[in-house]
Amino acid sequence: MTPGNLIRFCANQGIRLAAVDGELHATGRALTEKRAAWLKDAKEGILRYLHFTADPRPDLADDHNLWQRLLPLAYEEDGEATHGAFGALHGLRCAGGRLQAKPEGGLVLAGDPAEPDAWRTAKRDFLAPHKEVIAKLLSQLT
Repeated sequence: MTPGNLIRFCANQGIRLAAVDGELHATGRALTEKRAAWLKDAKEGILRYLHFTADPRPDLADDHNLWQRLLPLAYEEDGEATHGAFGALHGLRCAGGRLQAKPEGGLVLAGDPAEPDAWRTAKRDFLAPHKEVIAKLLSQLT
């Protein structure tokens, strides 16, 4: 089972996982000895997954929950590949990228309105090569 699948399984069972100071913490009434052993065996992979898929900009609270869902989906798509959709989205978020609701429904990526040239460059150089994958990922959030 992949770290992402194991994390989703735990969430569905009511088991909460958190990375705290490099340690994996698991809580919940459904946490049995057998499940704790699974988590212990998969600890390094889970910690790595949680580290990479966490929203790097929790200070941008208005769309934080959406990024907490989007980044794991992108990571599942192409892992830590810096040239893939995950790398592009993670880099965009680090630079202050936002997710905004479209009037007709769905979501759209948006850059910092104070930096329109940087946003055009980011769209062309980093997001455009992954347009189809990103569109698919965004559709999974709505």
